Amino acid sequence: MTATTLPRATASSGNDEDIAYARVTWRLVPLLFICYVAACQDRVNVGFAKLQMLSDLKFSESIYGLGAGIFFIGYFLFEVPSNLLLHKLGARRWIARILISWGLISGCMMFVQTPTMFYVLRFLLGVAEAGFFPGITLHLTCWYPLARRSKVTSPSGISSPATIGWLVAIPYSAAVACMILTSRHSDRTGERRWHIAIPALVGAAALVVSTFVPQTPLWAIVTLTVATMGSLTALAQFWVLPPAFLGGAAAAAGIALINSVGNLAGFVSPFAVGWIKDATGSTNKGLYVIAASLVAGSAIVLSIAQRGATRRTA
Repeated sequence: MTATTLPRATASSGNDEDIAYARVTWRLVPLLFICYVAACQDRVNVGFAKLQMLSDLKFSESIYGLGAGIFFIGYFLFEVPSNLLLHKLGARRWIARILISWGLISGCMMFVQTPTMFYVLRFLLGVAEAGFFPGITLHLTCWYPLARRSKVTSPSGISSPATIGWLVAIPYSAAVACMILTSRHSDRTGERRWHIAIPALVGAAALVVSTFVPQTPLWAIVTLTVATMGSLTALAQFWVLPPAFLGGAAAAAGIALINSVGNLAGFVSPFAVGWIKDATGSTNKGLYVIAASLVAGSAIVLSIAQRGATRRTA
């Protein structure tokens, strides 16, 4: 092979690789994205139902917070076993089981009449959905090297539920754009830590600022949008790190364990915020705790050696 043909062969090889990964992406990502949107919708639906629960069912903020959060107890308890079963039985069978069981239980939420029914169904919903996100994350590691993985893990004072739904779409739409742009830059540069820390710090700052600005719909949407962009972008970038350190069965258990421990906040936060609001009439202190958690997470990520955060790129 002559020197003049070597660059051409290298370029062809790179182009073939891009074509292959493009085919993989079109085969996997659209369906997985739809599933992930359904998961996000399933989680925020309880927020849309909150207005009716508080009025029609006479639930207090504390009851709602406990019911919303108990979902994550079931999620926590079954996260690791679910991912280990996925590793053993295969993604196709196990992810299908997750989707079917959580769809059936989610439909049963229409029959809720008492706090006990609310608690039981929310717990079972967490059990059914356990392992979905870490399972998808594990599944994608089988198809994409670390250098391409960030783009794949990124995509999502008023009383009308319909209006709330439209307003919620604004922060999440902005977050999707931010996640895509950040992930592309992260994959291009190979840098991970600051692509996690900076969005998390921006999100924390927006949460704090939201407690000082005038309490109007405009300012609420602005601060919520920035906070959502920062926190979700940081979360998407974070999931690039665990597969860089773990592999095989260790990845299946480790990714699930990380996600399950993190999801304990999903139990603590709604209950704590509801309790704080009942006790003080304000959610500001709860927002400060969340902001502090984002700052602490940024500090932990920045303490990781850069060579460890970027190894195993193949």
